[in-house]
Formats: sequence, structure tokens, C-alpha cells
Amino acid sequence: MSIMYRPVSRGVYPLNRRQAGQLGPATLRVSNLLAIGSVLFGAACAAFVPASLEQRIGAVFLFGLIPAIGFHGGGLVLSLLFGFSSELAERFAKLCFRYFSRLVRATLTVLNAECSYSSVEHLSDLKRLMRTALRSLDGGCRRLEGAIFEFSCLIIRSAARSIIRLQASQRLTRCR
Repeated sequence: MSIMYRPVSRGVYPLNRRQAGQLGPATLRVSNLLAIGSVLFGAACAAFVPASLEQRIGAVFLFGLIPAIGFHGGGLVLSLLFGFSSELAERFAKLCFRYFSRLVRATLTVLNAECSYSSVEHLSDLKRLMRTALRSLDGGCRRLEGAIFEFSCLIIRSAARSIIRLQASQRLTRCR
């Protein structure tokens, strides 16, 4: 069975480790982080804005839950679309490369039998070089995804610390 006909990952999470660095799961993670951030923002608005209970609940829904649902749903749809489009582009590139190599091989066979063997060897060297380039690109994408995740953790941690400091300063002013 050819590699081209392996099953397509239609779910949220990738099939194997090689697919883990693709854009779909990263989009889902970012959208979930934005959803969590909007929920925290809505809760902070409700906690720090002096208003009645109904207005605070409205602020939680307006600034927290509704954008969180939008971020999560949009991220889910985008991750599925990115996963499908990357799978489709990968299959298309494989098919184009296969047809191109068959065309070159057939052309060289027709032109000269002796030259065709050495040219096919160069074509296989080109294929190895492309695989190496794709592996290095995949590794770079994984490192970028890790850096984005660390940066988002740093932002969340900084926001939590500033909220805690703000609450502590408000408690100190109340005690005086």
C-alpha cells in the first residue's frame, strides 16, 4: 500500500508525531488560549467594576463567555480547515513530484538509455535533498510552536501577577 493513501486525520489532534507541528493544532491551542483570556477578562471586568449583580453577570457574558465561545468555535473550524488543506496540499505536491519524476524518467529513457540512469540517480539525490529540507522546515515549525506556547504562558503568568498585585493594592487602600 502506498504512503499516499494513508487515512486522513479529520479530528482535532494529528495522526502521528510528524503531523504535530502543523498549523491546525497550533491554531486550536491559540484560540483556546484566547478563549481563556476572554473569560478571565470578563471575570476581571465583573470583579473590578462597581455595578449591580445583574450588570456584573451581563459583563461576564458580554466580555467573557460570548467571545470565548466565538474564539473556541472559530479556532476549531480553522484548525479543521488548516488540517484538511495541508493534507490536500501535501497529496498534491506528492502527486506532482511523482508525475514529474515519471516524465523525466520517460524522457531520458527515450533520449538515451545510458544517460537516463545517471540522470535518474541525480533525480533521486534531489528527492533526498527535498526530504532533508522538509525535515528541517518541520523542526523549525515545531520550535516556533514551542516558542509561541512559552510566550503565551508568559503573558498569562504576567497578567495573573498584575491582577494579584492590583487586588493586593486595593486591599491595602481599603484597610487604611
